[in-house]
Amino acid sequence: MRIKQIAATLLVMALIAANVQAQNCNPQDWSGHDGDKCKQNLSVFHSDVKQSNFEGAYKPWRYYYCNCPKEDGSQEWVYIDGAKLVIEKIKENKSDKALLDAWYDTLMMVYDNWQLSYGKEGKIAGYKGLYTYAYQNHKLERLVESQAYFEKSIALLDSSTAYTTVSYYMAVLQKLAKYKKVDTAYWVDKYFVVSEIVDENIAKGGTYLSKWQKTRADIDNLMQPVLTCDQLLPIYDKKLENTPSADDLKKMVAFMELKECTSSPTYEKAANMLCNLDPSAICKNALARLKYKQDNYSEAKKYVEEAITYEEDQLKKSDYYLLLADINEKLGSNSASMDAVNKALAINPNNARAYIIKGGLYAELAKGCSDFDRKAAYWVVVDQYSKAKTLDASQSDLCNSRIATYSQYFPTAGEIFFQTDANGQTLKVGDSYTVACLGVSTTIRAKVGE
Repeated sequence: MRIKQIAATLLVMALIAANVQAQNCNPQDWSGHDGDKCKQNLSVFHSDVKQSNFEGAYKPWRYYYCNCPKEDGSQEWVYIDGAKLVIEKIKENKSDKALLDAWYDTLMMVYDNWQLSYGKEGKIAGYKGLYTYAYQNHKLERLVESQAYFEKSIALLDSSTAYTTVSYYMAVLQKLAKYKKVDTAYWVDKYFVVSEIVDENIAKGGTYLSKWQKTRADIDNLMQPVLTCDQLLPIYDKKLENTPSADDLKKMVAFMELKECTSSPTYEKAANMLCNLDPSAICKNALARLKYKQDNYSEAKKYVEEAITYEEDQLKKSDYYLLLADINEKLGSNSASMDAVNKALAINPNNARAYIIKGGLYAELAKGCSDFDRKAAYWVVVDQYSKAKTLDASQSDLCNSRIATYSQYFPTAGEIFFQTDANGQTLKVGDSYTVACLGVSTTIRAKVGE
């Protein structure tokens, strides 16, 4: 038994020694190289890699890597293939910590020389972060190194950051937060940073759209435990004590809105601090919504009108007009509310919520119509809900329910038959008709079942 243990130990030492031999070579120095031998080893390892014969490819690759010229810009694949081969070695030796660590060091050496020869610091930092996390996460100091690699990659590449970097960076911060090596607030802040990168790449579409969409779902799920109001607000309360920057305040306000933490004093404090520091649509809209929830509609109207003035994003401005429409309705002015909805639609004709609000306004205005138009007005009401659901399928249930309700107020076929238009012509189902009290043209329909 003792002899077997000694033999096993010697084997491990020999394997590590072979690995160290690769680490000790200087791939930047190929003076005195043997040209024929370089060509021979290049042919062998390149062919083996193509056929996924990684075991056979490693030795000739190592010879070429250590001893042969790589000044040709087209030979970057020597490092690319080399990284693949060493990663295979890592996978084969995951159960042996000594060998795992030795092969990991070799991989980092390959990446260092790759960067030395070809630059690409941001891309290679992402690789180093990924494989440090994948194969060295049992060591706390390595997790810290992985964090640094990822942050360097993100800082250098910004929107060109790889989706794998984003996903694993958030995973690293999760572990470090558990080990108390990073503050939870820092983790949340970095979530905001990478979220912008994810959203930008999703907006671009392209080949990796599905990967970025999965990344969005993954990081949101990962952050879910710390993104509830109960968890988030104490973090933000502490940050507010340290006079955060305008950018930090914008992120805090936006995220509290996303997580529906807007009834808290923390939200109000952050919004007021932001408006004092850097008046913008974000903080004005935040205060408008806050005052709306407090039933202070006059103040809410003042703030949302200011938000509209500040806002440059037309789609957001359209939504702000809808808030203004709602506020005007609460203040008892349906005409001002309708004006705001029409302004929202002038900016964004595909705003489904605008048609839903408009349907409700027309339903209120219908009550003021007289005679036949009191019923005909509901054709216009239903038109709005029909339009809304064609623009946004997620609103179908709501719209169908309201269409069913208001269709019951349609005039009957008999009532339509005995009615004439301005020219004295008898009305017919399917013809156009202008509802005078609303000033809107629509299509004549009869109440179903009558």
